[in-house]
Amino acid sequence: MLRLLFIAALSLIAARAMGAEFVLYTYHDKPPYYLHLDGNVEAPTGGLYAELATIVNSRQQDLRLRIAFLPRRRLDRDLEAGKLNGGVIGVNPLWFKDVEQIRYLWSAPLMRDQDVIVVRKGEEFGYRHPRDLAGKTLALPRGLYFWGVTELVTEGKILAHETEGDANNLRMLLSQRVNATITSILTFRYLSSDPAIRETLTTLPTPHDQFDRMILLPRRYEAQQRQINRLLRDPEVSRAWLAALRRYGYEQPQ
Repeated sequence: MLRLLFIAALSLIAARAMGAEFVLYTYHDKPPYYLHLDGNVEAPTGGLYAELATIVNSRQQDLRLRIAFLPRRRLDRDLEAGKLNGGVIGVNPLWFKDVEQIRYLWSAPLMRDQDVIVVRKGEEFGYRHPRDLAGKTLALPRGLYFWGVTELVTEGKILAHETEGDANNLRMLLSQRVNATITSILTFRYLSSDPAIRETLTTLPTPHDQFDRMILLPRRYEAQQRQINRLLRDPEVSRAWLAALRRYGYEQPQ
């Protein structure tokens, strides 16, 4: 009995030394933000979000971040029910109908990102606003919101083929089944390691959208929000995070 109590005490001490685990969920099954074994989204192998967790965890022992995948529908359901046991990484208040940042807590921005329009080389067209996509056929990731485009799809002014992710969308574009797709610039650069993509596809000069990626937290996680914001503002964390972003081809949007 004493031996079991001793083991339990050691386990408790070890857990405290490691810090309290806090899960950051992502529903973005897209490189380079979230990398996983082929066909197994629940087996992360790395990516930008995992690198940020590693950087933060290396700077302190109070809060141990872990990245996990959760489909958007399940995530929304858990948020609505107040049952999400963690935060959501890499998102923007607009996507969760919380522009005023009242419904949820939000971290400081992780990065300024941008979505781009991808087309086949030789088939570029003038683009300044989502209405310039009217009459075109797009491949889009299922369940994601795209400013101005989602509304036009609902109105029937854009035909959208929803797929399971960006790689599928680029394949549809390569096979000439659609006129264009929308993806983040880092994802396009990452997937352009494939010669077929690099030699056949290009991005339009004007980005579709620019936005901050942040961390959403349910309102009961005020202490974790303060810790995360303090760490994100730590100069050493900032330098290491910027270096990680640049390894994946990140450039600050103009």
